[in-house]
Amino acid sequence: MALIKQLLITVLLFGATVLRADVFSFSYGSGVTGTVAASLSGGVYTVTNISGSYHGIAFDGTPVGTGSNYTLTYSGGHGSGEIGFSLGILGIPFYIVDFSNTGSYTESIFGLVPTDSGKNFYIGRVPEPTTLLLLFTMGLGVWVLARKLPAKKRS
Repeated sequence: MALIKQLLITVLLFGATVLRADVFSFSYGSGVTGTVAASLSGGVYTVTNISGSYHGIAFDGTPVGTGSNYTLTYSGGHGSGEIGFSLGILGIPFYIVDFSNTGSYTESIFGLVPTDSGKNFYIGRVPEPTTLLLLFTMGLGVWVLARKLPAKKRS
């Protein structure tokens, strides 16, 4: 029993240090989906990696234009900011998407030529596997305790 307690405490402490998931999924338009990885500093996330599909064409890697302000803010299911990605065209920040807390977005080429806009931009936090492992472990612990504790017998 002591080993199970130590294991549970270790998982809880390890999980608590990485509960903050800095991966977000996004979608907009009719066929653009992906994920962004971002690091938090001063309440603003800086995009560090981006991948996804643009109307069936995959993109992946470091966001183009690193050093530009590809950042986002996120709170309670809403986000705003700017992301940029390229479909493999010499690493140039080809598509730049500005999005707002209202779900609206504007997509442009090189940030100059608007190509698409609308009101169906979605961004949401993606849970890390460690978070899911923590929840599973907690559920398993409750199940084990329920099986081990003596039941009161009625007479």
